[in-house]
Amino acid sequence: LGWRNEYTDQEVLEYLNIALKFFTDKVEYRSYQCEHYPRDRDKCQLAAHNSASVSNITRLIEQVKKEIAFDTSIRTRRTAINFK
Repeated sequence: LGWRNEYTDQEVLEYLNIALKFFTDKVEYRSYQCEHYPRDRDKCQLAAHNSASVSNITRLIEQVKKEIAFDTSIRTRRTAINFK
């Protein structure tokens, strides 16, 4: 996870949450189209594709949060050792 060269942890989480909202909305819209306009079958495929993106972004958010927590715990331990 090499985002820290260009972005802060908070910026990455904000960006990923915006992407999650965007793709979640696309899934809802495409699903609506799929259900109400059945002759346009490509909308069903797009809904499934966007759903996979939602799943991937959700996993990435959790991975980033774990990385941030891990790094925070290491920094906390280093600080505690330096004060001893």
